Order: sequence, then C-alpha cells, then structure tokens
Amino acid sequence: MDDLPMDDSLAEGAWHIHPEMRAALRIGRVRHAADQCAWSDVILEAEELLDEDPDHQEGLSLLGEALLEIGDFELARQVLEHRVALDGTDANTLSGLALAAFQQVDLAAAGVAAREAIRLDSGDARAHYLLGMVLEREPGRQAEALTALSAAAALDPARYPLPIAILPEEWDAVISAAVGRLPDRLRAFYDGLSVRIEELPDLEELREAVPPLPPTVGALCMGHPPDEGDPFEQRPTLVRLFARNLARAGSLEAVVDELAHGLQEEALDWLGVELDALDALEGIEGPET
Repeated sequence: MDDLPMDDSLAEGAWHIHPEMRAALRIGRVRHAADQCAWSDVILEAEELLDEDPDHQEGLSLLGEALLEIGDFELARQVLEHRVALDGTDANTLSGLALAAFQQVDLAAAGVAAREAIRLDSGDARAHYLLGMVLEREPGRQAEALTALSAAAALDPARYPLPIAILPEEWDAVISAAVGRLPDRLRAFYDGLSVRIEELPDLEELREAVPPLPPTVGALCMGHPPDEGDPFEQRPTLVRLFARNLARAGSLEAVVDELAHGLQEEALDWLGVELDALDALEGIEGPET
C-alpha cells in the first residue's frame, strides 16, 4: 500500500485517516473475512465501507456474495443489481445475481443474468448450472438444459453433479433412511403421514409464500399449521417430495442427507420451533427405543 495517500494533517489534536487509506483498510478486512467464510463479518465490514462509498464495486460484489451465502436473496439481488448497473460488471457477480433471482422464483431474470455471465466467462460453472435449471422448466428445451447442466458438472463436479436417476422402487428405502436420521420427536411427527413423489414444485405455489420458497426445495408439507392447539396433533395432510430437486444431490447417500435436512426444516417450520427448543414442546413423544 506504499502508493496510497497518507494522512499528514493533525486537526484539533486528532489524527485523521485519509479516506482512500480508510477505504483500503476496510476492503482489506472485507476480503479477509470472505477468505475465512466469515459471512457476518463480511456483511458488517462491507456495509461500513459502502456507507462511505455506496458505489465501491468490490465491496458491493463481496457483500452480495455474503448475502447469498446466508440466504438473504432479496437483499443480495438489490446489492448485485446495483453493482451490475455501475458498469455491467463481471461474470461472477452476474452469476450471483442469477442465483438471487432464481431463488426468488424470477426465472426469466435468472436466465438473462446467467447467459450474460457465460458470455463473459464460459468457465463460470454456477452460471451454466442456473441456466440449466431455468431451461429445464421451459417446454422443448430439455436437451439445452442437459447441455448446460453437463457443462456445470464438467467444470465443478463436486458442487454441481449431474442429477442421478432414482428408481421408483428405491424411494421407500430413501425415505425410511432420511426419516431415520431425524431426532426422535420429528420421526414421530412423520409417522403415518402419506408421501407423494412429484417431479418439481409448482412455481406459482412457491411465489405465494412470503418470502418466496426456492425452486430447489426438496420437500413440502401440505396444509397449514394450526393457529391454536397442538401442532403435533394437527399434522400435515401430506408430505410432497420433489424428485428432480433431490436427485441433484448426486448420489443416493447424498439424497438421503438432503431429504433428511428438508424434512427436518419442514417439521420445525410447522411446529414453529428451533431444533434446540424441540424437547421443550408438549405433544407426541418420540418412538420408544
């Protein structure tokens, strides 16, 4: 940082750091936090930086990525759209914008951003993956979707594996294994509930939720939790599983993990409780051991 302007003024007995030096120090802290995947620190440091320089391009990009990581897709989209509006930006920021739009069930905007990211950098695996998921929902574009998903898998097979084929006769074992990984009381919550396998969730249904449910959701409970009474006793009418989303996990073992996580989140949402407070709820007991 030898070329940065230094503060050589002393006013009223206090040193003042030159604005460019202060910005350099702050973006350095943002980068360090991002390298450590300390997303809350990235957000805090980036917001302080942007308070002084709302158009700081790298600060906007890093803040957007951090917001994506914590699942705040609405704010991430606002930040990344502002970043893109400044100069058209880079492929990584555009693929981040595509992800934010996709998770908000705006597939048209996701497709536009993903295509532009690929135009700028054909090696952006995330952009290929998102484009593939957009295209697979468009009639007659399944071959193009598979091409895009295959490109993502070739570029980053660990993060974007190709969907696996789950045979109809395999689902019972997958569901049983996933439920078996839940805490006892959540296993009891699902005991006896009917399960329906569907290909993909309906986009309009996802948009009706506040905030919108992501198109990647793997499981949804059908019905509404009771306003009054015991939510353990007034359980969902049905559990819907979305085969194509779950199959993106890449292996049967990973599908079981993904489904277990999805079922746990759905049950906790229905019960209106965090996992660490589950045992404090009254209601049905877990299965006997």
